[in-house]
Amino acid sequence: MTNLAREWNESYLRLHVPKEDLFWSTYMGIADDSAALAKAEIDLKNYVSDPAQLPKIRDAVARAGSEGERKVLVAWQKFFEANTIENADARKMQGGLVELERKLFEKRAAARFEYTDSKGETVPASTNVLSVNVSTSKDAAIRKSSYEALLGLEQFVLANGFLDIVRERNVFARKLGFKNFFEYKLLRNEGLTVDQLDAIFVPFEEATREKCFSELAKIAKEKGPESLHPWELLFRTMGDVTADTDPYFPFSKSLGRWGLSFFRLGIRYRGAELSLDLLERAGKYENGFMHGPMPCYFDGDRWVSARINFTSNGTPNQVGNGLRTLKTLFHEGGHAAHFSNVLQPSPSFSQEFPPTSMAYAETQSMFLDSLVRDADWMKRYAKTKKGEPISDELIRRTLVSGQPLRAYSERAMLVVTRFEQRLYALPDSELTAEEVTRLARKTEKDIFNLEGVSRPLLAIPHLLSDSGACSYQGYLLAHMAVYQTRAHFKGKYGALTDEARIGPEIAAAYWSPGNSITHAESVKRLTGQSLGGEALAAECNLTNDEVWATAEASIASLANRPEIGTLETVDLDAKIRVVHGKEVIAEQKSSFAQLSKDFEAWIDSHYPPLN
Repeated sequence: MTNLAREWNESYLRLHVPKEDLFWSTYMGIADDSAALAKAEIDLKNYVSDPAQLPKIRDAVARAGSEGERKVLVAWQKFFEANTIENADARKMQGGLVELERKLFEKRAAARFEYTDSKGETVPASTNVLSVNVSTSKDAAIRKSSYEALLGLEQFVLANGFLDIVRERNVFARKLGFKNFFEYKLLRNEGLTVDQLDAIFVPFEEATREKCFSELAKIAKEKGPESLHPWELLFRTMGDVTADTDPYFPFSKSLGRWGLSFFRLGIRYRGAELSLDLLERAGKYENGFMHGPMPCYFDGDRWVSARINFTSNGTPNQVGNGLRTLKTLFHEGGHAAHFSNVLQPSPSFSQEFPPTSMAYAETQSMFLDSLVRDADWMKRYAKTKKGEPISDELIRRTLVSGQPLRAYSERAMLVVTRFEQRLYALPDSELTAEEVTRLARKTEKDIFNLEGVSRPLLAIPHLLSDSGACSYQGYLLAHMAVYQTRAHFKGKYGALTDEARIGPEIAAAYWSPGNSITHAESVKRLTGQSLGGEALAAECNLTNDEVWATAEASIASLANRPEIGTLETVDLDAKIRVVHGKEVIAEQKSSFAQLSKDFEAWIDSHYPPLN
């Protein structure tokens, strides 16, 4: 690699790496570094959005002495074009927006919420616990008070600076020539206009509306109209199944099952260092995420492996948390696999920020976490701590209990996008707590035909931060791609669970190019089809009988698909440690099997079962 190309690579890493390390320590509640993080974020934002960078990089591209050097420099040109803010006033606003978000983050982190149990006693709880309570607690008082606490979180956010952030984001976007912040973020993150997004989302909404509304009406008829209350719907349709399946997804076994399943799929991490912080604690950010302090890339002939952190908020002895954490391991571990396998000559190709499409990144993680819900995966992996396998009947109940709300679940991603699209289109005079609350409930009504839903819109953390705001459409675009990907592999191999050819194929088609291709191009590259919502809508509209017939066939096919390898043979080509804040719970020193056993022992000793 030439000195010029290497200089651009290293100048970015000098800002990116310390900023991401501060991000981790602050969001994990390890250190009170919010001020240092804000400064590091401003320094990085100023660098990537400095208009003086563009003429420099364009001149460097013009003078590139080789095709390899040109490839690196063109990538940086694309990166700066995606992030540069040429308007001086808008550029000055960045620091103010970061400060507003920092203040809200600190207030939000310090806020305390609680629910009321059946005895009338109040119990402190994080929003993750509240959300799980709403869907799984057998105590109606706990479910209802937990939902009311989430409504309280909405009002807390509205009263503590969120509306000021919305106004300032819109001013910022208008200075850059956009109508509002939503349109700015959509084009910046996904390369789409609102009209292009609607061309994909409107047909999907129309194709799933009748199924969603009719299934909810059927639930009300069969279980009573009160079953549609926000604190009743998920429990009455899924709560019993969640409790019944819980013994087959012990929290302490989740790490080993993730590693064994990924290993059998042929997924490897190319020497990456992975730090996993999986447990709930006070002061920790209340949403799972992955980030990469050190992006992977080829520095000439030298491979620079990734350094990646990812997190979840598990409570090991709470019902439903074993499965929830397992899904997070597949999801965030899928992100980590993606960003460990970008085989390009610059870190610009392998970082998770623009010009990397959120939908492109989420396709990888969502595809992998979808496997946990497959009947054949459950039949092979879902077992009690004593090794007793889940029954076919419980698998059937799990699948058919979820199918009536399948369209509802997918539309739960659509509702966030529709709300933010409408929120940022409001005039400033209507940006009041009362009006925005009313807009949230109206949007929920439009998408679900319900008066409220279990996860109130403004209780969703993504809406608050700059990186998450106006980006939720990426999840639905990704899910559409996921079901195109699933259909492709099912058609090619007949099954997904433990199919060893899947890992290498997604690594080659999806991961290795990094952001040198668009999301739509990556889908076409693997499946040969254009991105669309038809495959996902078809899944939503299946009947219970159709779902179970497909599941039965997949379970039967396991007899012809022997298990390859055991936990003792797992090698993900990664250096893995599991932490709980500053404490190291388990570290891979000899083998992955020993790591998973150490993790299991620590969890079982620190979180005895609740009686």
